Amino acid sequence: MEASGPVAIAIMAKVPVPGRVKTRLCPPLAPVEAAALAAAFLADVAGRVADLARRLGAVAHVAHAPAGEAVEMAACLPLPLPLIAQGEGDLGARMAGVVAALCARGHRGVVLLGTDAPTLPDAILAEAVRALDIPGRIAMAPVRDGGYGVLALDRPHPALFADMPWSTNQVAALTRTRARAAELELVELPGWYDVDDPPSLALLAAELAGHPPEVGHALPGVGAPRTAALLATLRARGFGSGGSALG
Repeated sequence: MEASGPVAIAIMAKVPVPGRVKTRLCPPLAPVEAAALAAAFLADVAGRVADLARRLGAVAHVAHAPAGEAVEMAACLPLPLPLIAQGEGDLGARMAGVVAALCARGHRGVVLLGTDAPTLPDAILAEAVRALDIPGRIAMAPVRDGGYGVLALDRPHPALFADMPWSTNQVAALTRTRARAAELELVELPGWYDVDDPPSLALLAAELAGHPPEVGHALPGVGAPRTAALLATLRARGFGSGGSALG
């Protein structure tokens, strides 16, 4: 029988431990600062997605890694949210597993996103959820580095994830190719950017200072108060001068 439960919005997140998260930002950040930034991203995204999910009639989840650190993940969240453990394997295997597990629980679709885009416009996520009103349709929001920040699936599609060259500029293009091969209707959502290196961190700092990013559309980014406060603290410690990540 076809699933009829609400769409699940699954936030893919790692427990923010120094040395395990945001390592491409070290330097200029120290590992403990990079972990604090990851924690701020997670808290901002989780709080916003939980509120948006309620308004859309969806259900927000946090898909956490490592699998055995549910207590630690729960302590990082600004409010209680259902947790689901990521399994083993590469990013693709873990995302495919999360989709399969949530669909098995009766959700009629799953919207995947990470925590690397704390200002991602609500309108993009809302469009992703609404895209799943039609069976056989999926949706993707690309990001500037060639990957994607949001992927919405009406049911498990393992072929979209298997043997993908993650962390390269081929991810979004290959996802489009695989969707066509599977005869899936792919809805292209407005794009955004994620933050995983010093230039993109500078872009985020500029956006939070009132300078919108150039992303090819006029959708406004959302506020990210914890992230903004942390970046202000880092800037006060001396970042933001001499061409650093917060310049």
